[in-house]
Amino acid sequence: MRLMERLKAETHELHARAETHPFQRAMIQGGLERGAYMDYLRQMLHVHEALEGALARHGDRTPIREVVDAGQYRAGVIREDLSFFQREDDGGRVPGTMRAGTARLVEEIRACDEAMQFERLLGMHYVLEGSTNGGRFIARALARAYGLKPGGAGLRYMDPYGESQQERWGEFRRRVDALGLDPHSCDRVVEGARAMFEGMCGVLESLGDAWVETDGSVALPLRGAARGATNGQ
Repeated sequence: MRLMERLKAETHELHARAETHPFQRAMIQGGLERGAYMDYLRQMLHVHEALEGALARHGDRTPIREVVDAGQYRAGVIREDLSFFQREDDGGRVPGTMRAGTARLVEEIRACDEAMQFERLLGMHYVLEGSTNGGRFIARALARAYGLKPGGAGLRYMDPYGESQQERWGEFRRRVDALGLDPHSCDRVVEGARAMFEGMCGVLESLGDAWVETDGSVALPLRGAARGATNGQ
């Protein structure tokens, strides 16, 4: 079985778990308050900065060298999206604090970085790069909800490649499958992907604690901002 096939098959249940979280469902359906989306972007900025920093530090090492390029990094576009929303914001503010689930995932990434676990880092990157596929659909839903242009200002994180999405993903798949890693190295890539999915579930749980009501609806910004906004909560 090709490595990309393994990654898809062995992370399927975790992928489904993340997609069905109430916070993620609200985002997919375009029902997420803008303040909640800004909070999500801030959490993802922490994650991308940690992972992309690690990938850049080890960019000359196999298998990172053969698969990852700077054009896949998205921390910069998150900052642009956040700057747009902050300029357009009508006064509803959300805390910029790293939430508990995000802190745990960032710590996991840093541990892989320090241990020079290059295959696990690649597996983590696979998850974030793969999210650009569904991100195009989420961008359209959010564009309708916020009155924005899909892939334009405020939504570049979700749709970074525009019409080149399928081409970019196809190239990523080709690079991964061309690695020719031994079985143990492939196992570590899969472990990294599973760790990222599990970590993202934790991020969504923390966001859900702050924004999602017991009936599954998304809280208003000021109500959401009052909960779980301090370090470690």
